[in-house]
Amino acid sequence: MAKISAPSERFRETWTQLRLFLGDASTSLARLYAELPREVCCGENWKLGGTLEGPFKKGGHTLPARFVWRDMGEGATLLAEAVIPDPCFWMPREPFLYRCHLQLIDAEGRVRDEFTCDHGFRPLMTRDSSIFLAGRRWVPRGILGGPARTEADLPSWEACGAVPVVRKVDPRLFAAASQMGIPVIVWLKEQDSFANDMWSIVQREASVVMVICRDVKQLDLPASPSSHNLLLAQECSEAEPVHPADWADLVVSLVEEPGTFAQWIAHVSLPTVVARRANDSGRDLQSLRTACDRLQRELASQGDYAGYLVEQEPA
Repeated sequence: MAKISAPSERFRETWTQLRLFLGDASTSLARLYAELPREVCCGENWKLGGTLEGPFKKGGHTLPARFVWRDMGEGATLLAEAVIPDPCFWMPREPFLYRCHLQLIDAEGRVRDEFTCDHGFRPLMTRDSSIFLAGRRWVPRGILGGPARTEADLPSWEACGAVPVVRKVDPRLFAAASQMGIPVIVWLKEQDSFANDMWSIVQREASVVMVICRDVKQLDLPASPSSHNLLLAQECSEAEPVHPADWADLVVSLVEEPGTFAQWIAHVSLPTVVARRANDSGRDLQSLRTACDRLQRELASQGDYAGYLVEQEPA
């Protein structure tokens, strides 16, 4: 799973800008979209085609079906739609994936290049003070720093129910997490940003459910908000007033004084994920996971927050 075919050298850069995103979705029907900028496709009147096959699940038995990518006609981008009856959504511990086989077709109907990748899709939204993943409330308990986060470490993270929080785009880690059903959060440092190909990688992997940043300028966002495929979180701290931006789905706030936090965040209408530096905690994974639970207990009397993160940068 999570295999990506090698496109031809001529179109390698084209496929790095592929965006996959979910449209209308329910337990009975889902609409998945594939999109490419027209200016990178090297010809007029080209279109996207191909097939979508699935679901697949690592270590599980499924009954895959095949669907067709249908060209959506003229527009600012190349856009194709696949309609999936009775979809199987990607969920933590239930990592259903679909194999996207996409073709770049010229005006004469010739296939000029092909690209294959595995993709999991899931409705992802916020409502009131909570995050909902495929219709179920999801409360992330994430850890930034501490133990290593490689493909080999992921079973340990799964066992203790911790969400890896990473600073950098790591395609191999994201793909492995997508196969295993482990959500991942990307938290950009203030001086970091996404190049176009990084954003395409991040929004294509089902495991990446949230990106945290201070300024939307750090991201190379698509024109359509519906193609995010993940949640955008605005970083803030008690050291400064919080003014949620229009682009933010939720806020991530660093707690300095638990006793006054609820008063400081009271005017924010968006769901809030609470974060705290935990340099006094143990450096092993279980100790850091326990620190998330301790943070939740300390704030329980003040509110029911959307998630809890512990930040411990490597020594």
